[in-house]
Amino acid sequence: MSAGAQGRWQVEFRLYDVYKEKQLAGYSYVVGGDRLRAVAHQISDIIYEKLTGDKAYSARVSPTSYARAPASASATSWQIADSDGYNPVTVLSSAEPLMSPAWSPDGTRLAYVSFEQRRPILYMQNV
Repeated sequence: MSAGAQGRWQVEFRLYDVYKEKQLAGYSYVVGGDRLRAVAHQISDIIYEKLTGDKAYSARVSPTSYARAPASASATSWQIADSDGYNPVTVLSSAEPLMSPAWSPDGTRLAYVSFEQRRPILYMQNV
């Protein structure tokens, strides 16, 4: 990574398979300082996909986190965030228990169980 003119940064990376002596990926980006985190996420997604064969979503969301809402001891909320914890967004809040979150394979929907109707019901929410 090197600083360029007018606050721009040049970011380059190469991913090598040392056993096969072959480059798996290599990209170069020129971005403003405000985009460095986003480029780091893009690079991590590329590396993850090349090594596992699975589509990565680290630049979009991390696994759902659980937290007690400060306003009420019984309230719960779930957030999605970048994989490094930045940019959290609350996607669900409830005074009743929320359980068993699971992402859809394409990462656009969240399934969960809620007791808001006083019995367990499975819900699916677009995120």
